[in-house]
Amino acid sequence: RRLRRKPCNPHLLLCIVFTFLLMLPTMNSKPYLTSFNMDMHYGLLTLTFSETMMSKFFDATKVTLQNMESYYNCTDSQTAPACNVSSGAVRIPITSNSYTSVYNATSLYVSIGSSDYNDLSLASTIATSASDTWLVMSENVTVSSSDLTPSRSVDDGFAMKAS
Repeated sequence: RRLRRKPCNPHLLLCIVFTFLLMLPTMNSKPYLTSFNMDMHYGLLTLTFSETMMSKFFDATKVTLQNMESYYNCTDSQTAPACNVSSGAVRIPITSNSYTSVYNATSLYVSIGSSDYNDLSLASTIATSASDTWLVMSENVTVSSSDLTPSRSVDDGFAMKAS
């Protein structure tokens, strides 16, 4: 007796292909910062990413806080840092005396070090509210728990506003 093979269910096959196509853009994508919050009372910066974090690989020195979206005022032919600094712009990089810990699967706490905290406290036009707290971050921050893929950068001119 010969076994007959059943034909493939076209709906099931379509479902499998559709699921694969939905997953395709995320398979090789870089993790990215989705939001952040700066709590000056506790000196705590909370960063939320699109993927699970590994705090031991996160380099807080790649994070800079500033008081406006564009620190540099560039013309079309210029690129930062060759541009002029925007009027009233304040920028405070996070230094190595900050401590990073995991908040939950996708969020990190960065406890701002005392010198950075003092710099932020003394600057009257940054980190007083969400409206004057913006963040830029270099690309080489390694955050993903799955494959240590560098995260996307948050560039000046496209700085992220605190939530």
